[in-house]
Amino acid sequence: MRPGYTGGHQAKKILAVGITSTEGNQVIFEESLRLRLVDMGFVVELGKDVLPKDAASMDKAALRDLLVTRGFDAVVTMQLHSLRHEEKYVPPVYATHGFNTYYPMAVTMVTRPGYVKVSRVVSLEARLYLLDGQGIAWSSRSKTIDPDSITQYAKEYTDVMAKRLLSDGAIKR
Repeated sequence: MRPGYTGGHQAKKILAVGITSTEGNQVIFEESLRLRLVDMGFVVELGKDVLPKDAASMDKAALRDLLVTRGFDAVVTMQLHSLRHEEKYVPPVYATHGFNTYYPMAVTMVTRPGYVKVSRVVSLEARLYLLDGQGIAWSSRSKTIDPDSITQYAKEYTDVMAKRLLSDGAIKR
């Protein structure tokens, strides 16, 4: 949580916003977060349904006023923080074969050659903005290696993030 923020904001209406390069991924993350927070008793709407297309270029104060007039008191954003590839060398596997008890170390053979494994490391950042003028109240960053699918990753990520919002005391029902 942000220094000075005591936590426990009574969130009445939350806007879930996925900041992505594709609309499909935006919908997946926003809907996944909405489902988790609604299950926890919150009222949540999707950014894709509420925000104007030019929201990114809008003045912050004007955007905040627009959201407040629509009844929102908090916004949770999710966005890609970093995407990188890591290389790890996996050494070869050797097997040693002997000739009975006479030459126990006579032949060493490579049974699997060494190789380089490339992993995709994805880091996402979530933030809770309070629209009462307090600004960013909470933020969190996650890191995952080689996610299977965007849908499964979004489900797992938003599940953990929603639970952390409550357990960290950032928001309450």
